[in-house]
Amino acid sequence: MRNLFAPVMTVAQFAECVGVSEGVVTGWVKREYIPTVKIGRHRLVNIILLSATLNDDADILDLPNIIEREEVATKATEYQQKSNVEHQHWEEIKESFDMRPRNERRALLKKHGSKDAACQWLVNQLNSAQ
Repeated sequence: MRNLFAPVMTVAQFAECVGVSEGVVTGWVKREYIPTVKIGRHRLVNIILLSATLNDDADILDLPNIIEREEVATKATEYQQKSNVEHQHWEEIKESFDMRPRNERRALLKKHGSKDAACQWLVNQLNSAQ
């Protein structure tokens, strides 16, 4: 089951959320403009701390002038709302996966490694078709 709100995001997810390239976000991470947390070998953007900092209007973060703090908060809210919509349809997508022919399900599982990954691929296919 997917979470309605993710407390952390990958650099790629955060870049999509705020509308910049991964390279820009990677630079922000290296310069410590945005808070991150390391989980295992992965460095993830700490959305909870970022939101708290933006909401408190504290000067902990020194984001570049490219994106204003309010714009980052707005984009993060939009991303969260998009995630909520996806969650509402997640069970339907999993059911549609189960209804596919067995050979197709097996091929998707082999290609993506898990049912959730295969379902996420299906979501991405649906989104790109629209």
